[in-house]
Amino acid sequence: MSNREPSRVLAIGLDGAESTLIEKWMNDGSLPVLRSIRDNGAWGQLEGTRDFFSGSVWPTFLTGASVADHGFYSTAQLERTTGQLELMYGSSIGVPPFYTQLADAKKRVAVIDVPKMPAIPGMNGIQVAAWGSHSPANPPASDPPELLADLRRVYGEHPASAIDEDADPDDRYYRRLLRALREGCERRQSMFLDLLRREPWDLFIAVFSEAHSAGHKLWHLVDPDHPDFDPDAPPDLTRGLLQVYQDLDRAVGELKDASAANTTFVVFSVHGMGIDYNDAPTLLLPEFMRRYCGIDQTSSPDRPPLRARMFEMARRSVPGWMRNRIKHRMSLMTRARMRMLSFMEVHDVAHWPQMRAFSLPSDDGGLIRINLKGREPYGIVAPEDYDHVCDEILERLMELRDPTLDCPAVERVTRVHAEHEGAFSDRLPDLFVQWAYRPLRALWSPTYGHLGEIQVHRAGSHAPRGFLLAEGQAVAPGSKIHGRCLDIPATILDCLGEPMQRQTAGTSLLERQVAVQRAGA
Repeated sequence: MSNREPSRVLAIGLDGAESTLIEKWMNDGSLPVLRSIRDNGAWGQLEGTRDFFSGSVWPTFLTGASVADHGFYSTAQLERTTGQLELMYGSSIGVPPFYTQLADAKKRVAVIDVPKMPAIPGMNGIQVAAWGSHSPANPPASDPPELLADLRRVYGEHPASAIDEDADPDDRYYRRLLRALREGCERRQSMFLDLLRREPWDLFIAVFSEAHSAGHKLWHLVDPDHPDFDPDAPPDLTRGLLQVYQDLDRAVGELKDASAANTTFVVFSVHGMGIDYNDAPTLLLPEFMRRYCGIDQTSSPDRPPLRARMFEMARRSVPGWMRNRIKHRMSLMTRARMRMLSFMEVHDVAHWPQMRAFSLPSDDGGLIRINLKGREPYGIVAPEDYDHVCDEILERLMELRDPTLDCPAVERVTRVHAEHEGAFSDRLPDLFVQWAYRPLRALWSPTYGHLGEIQVHRAGSHAPRGFLLAEGQAVAPGSKIHGRCLDIPATILDCLGEPMQRQTAGTSLLERQVAVQRAGA
């Protein structure tokens, strides 16, 4: 329990905002509000969730628990009783959100658009889920139930909710996406201000998703190291990502100005962005697993199954604009279910009962599950052979090469259960593959030969780092903090004068900030 005087907390999440860009643009004056918070309070980059990046980061924030303790690591996971993939919803998170404990303390709480968050009935406050979240894990909902409909009547829907997944990107598309993201940021700011002003909340958490979508699509326009970087790109596009961040900076300032007295102000992100080097090799991993298991080679990326080839021919025969229009008429959950069907095809679920091991969906590195007897319903690997199979797969993975540069394609392979233990460890994959940080578009194996070549569909992908800015009575001006994204919930509760009521892996960053100040004194 902290000895600090409790305060209210206004916590603003910037989903997918990259800490290195934030720091650069704070330093050159492009983000004056965030710079002011840093100078008058604390700033630090935070370590993200190692081995399970994008799928696990928001559930980790929501719970203050490790991935092994909450069990949510990807948008589609293995369902152990059936041995099939299942679409994961926020209700699948194995630990309740940290703020649910505040109902017992009679604290009034508002939680708005936190990714992967379900609306939990009976909380002491309000919740809005999936109004404009990037890649939501729940249908749009609210508590009280009528709140979402009321907000939609006033603010509509987020204008970029489908556009950021559109096919056939070009300059015209990037301009359309930028307009939609900036308009969405403005609508979201107005909505958040409306809800913030309704009462003096003890805790108000709200998340902007615009930096996430912009980073996926526009990264090649700002990063000179990107393979597709064009120094002669139109200036309005090269400034686009900065403009999105500046819109967020202004929105943060408006919310800060509207906050009640005695409020600690927190701005954070639980993951960042970088060049998309992971998607292509991760999509080639299923082919590697098929060849390791001796499955029919006609299922390779170079020659997909007949059903997949027919679907792809039909898809390509429809112009991109028409595909986009059809998709825009679908609900978020319908699009999610279509992605699930794609996952099942790509990862060859139909062959899993005959495979010693198989790949699982991920967009941040390779995930492999051993088909273990006694654990999987169709397990074929005896427990005494588990280590041997892991060793064999690891050895074959470390042989993989980038055929273009003739250099290693894999940086490391983690035995997940040796490093991640918790209540839901049995949900996790057995091996995590960290690809080499370079433009991998194809893979070659000395054992299995050419594994195919894939073009990536987005410019930027997730990076396992976040940040936190904080200003308030318990924050030493100009201080630095260090820690993990896992520590943010404990930090928020510390500001509120509330201890964590369950054992978690996170601790308050403010305790570390005070220790740093004393050591420097």
